[in-house]
Order: sequence, then C-alpha cells, then structure tokens
Amino acid sequence: MGKKLKSQETNKSPDTFAGLYKEYFNPIYRFVYSLLGNGEEASDLTQETFIQLYRQLNSGERINKPKSWIYRVAANTCYNHLKRKKLFRNIINKENLQSDISPGNIEENLVKKQEVNMLRKAINNLPARDRVILTLYKNGFSTADIAQVIKVKINSVGKILARSVEKLSKIVKEGDVR
Repeated sequence: MGKKLKSQETNKSPDTFAGLYKEYFNPIYRFVYSLLGNGEEASDLTQETFIQLYRQLNSGERINKPKSWIYRVAANTCYNHLKRKKLFRNIINKENLQSDISPGNIEENLVKKQEVNMLRKAINNLPARDRVILTLYKNGFSTADIAQVIKVKINSVGKILARSVEKLSKIVKEGDVR
C-alpha cells in the first residue's frame, strides 16, 4: 500500500491521527459492527484499527489513501477476529431486525420479518470476503476503494461482486439457509 509522505504535526490536518480519527471512527465502527453484529466486539476492533493507524503514522509515514487503508485494516482485523473465534455465522446484526419492519398490517410485517431473517441467514452462509464486498458495495464504496480494501485488481471487483450476489441468490433460491 502507498505509504509515502511524512506525517504532519498539526492536528487540524485531516492526514494527522486526530483528523483521521475524527473523520473515520464512526464509519469504521458501523462497518465493523455490520460485519460482527456485536457492539462490544465492534468497539474493540475499531479501537484496534485505530491503534494500527496511530502506529503507522507514528512511524513517520503518511498513508497515501487513508480511507482505503483504514477500511482494509478494519476488514483484516475482522477477518482475523472471526478466524480466531470461529464466528463466521454471526456476521449480520440481528439486533436491528425490528427497524427493518414498518408499522401496519401484522401479517405483512411477519412476512417481511421472515424474508429479512432469511436473507440475513443466507448472507451468514457466504464466505467472509463475499460478506465484506457486499457490505462495502451497500455502503457506496467505489470500485477502486473496494479493490484496495479486499486487495484485488480494480477490474476484478465487478466480477467478484457479481459472483457474491450470485452465491447469495443461489442460497436464497435453494432455501439452504441455516
């Protein structure tokens, strides 16, 4: 990854730790939370991500593309955590299921709740990289940013994303949701 310029001493610059922390802490927390579905773990791993950022900047180097670098570190931190804890089935936030249901017809809400639950379970059955790319895409990341986060060539992102959507669709159609 591009680490080229010396870190700046002023806290007003967005390229300092304080500036990057202020700009990216909440989005990184939400990203990590969407992958883990656990607020306490998301908080810990978000802090771990920013510790790595601090160390990188403290080493005297500036990160060339901070947004991509920080998201890549957060994604890798989550991968490592999930591998250690074997929590691949607990990626989707189950806490917010109720927020996806609009008030109104009880029968309609029940059907919608079941559909949302089935989709979340289907996403849980995807490999970690597929969940990450779908989450990044859902959060409006550009192809270039996604490529940097998951460490692939830019022209591969579309194909990987299409395959992830295809896998998700197949799981839903087959009803192979655990």
